[in-house]
Amino acid sequence: YTPTVKKMSKAAQDKKTDDDRKFEIAQYREEFGFTLSADEKKILKSEGDISVDKNKKTKGGSVQTPASKTTNSKENQTSIAFKIIDWNMYKIGDKKYTVEFTPFDDDPVNLPYEILSHEGTTLRLYVYTKNPNGKILMDAISSKSKNKSSKLLLNLIVSEVIVLFLESRTPKVSKKDIQSIKEIILNG
Repeated sequence: YTPTVKKMSKAAQDKKTDDDRKFEIAQYREEFGFTLSADEKKILKSEGDISVDKNKKTKGGSVQTPASKTTNSKENQTSIAFKIIDWNMYKIGDKKYTVEFTPFDDDPVNLPYEILSHEGTTLRLYVYTKNPNGKILMDAISSKSKNKSSKLLLNLIVSEVIVLFLESRTPKVSKKDIQSIKEIILNG
């Protein structure tokens, strides 16, 4: 509930309009399965909706996020097609992207891994094997199909890489789309 509380707190600020507050309330009611009034449904449709039908997965966990109805924001936001191909391979729009874990026998930043800037369709990160947690990460890669904790750890890191990549794209990807894609990866 913490993210919801934060969003509602922001919506309650003086600088927010009544429309902003109504939108946040409608999102909350929709998220937690409450019945929506006609006005709330209209507000959600006017802001765009990318709700994912969890029963409508195709082979590989493909999910198409419908485009927003309006673009009243300052940024040019868009919805995108996203499909899981493999644990570290995704199709975003028409391109296939691979998250590449490269073991690096060093620990220059005192971190288990470091996300690098993307090159073409490869989203790279170094895994520092001299860091104890870097070693755990490399072990997780080899045991991902046998161990749920390893799979979750890798999904968390892959989602972080994908989110950073999507946030750097032009035109901008909406926060709602990014959150939906992150949920798809983490539940994959």
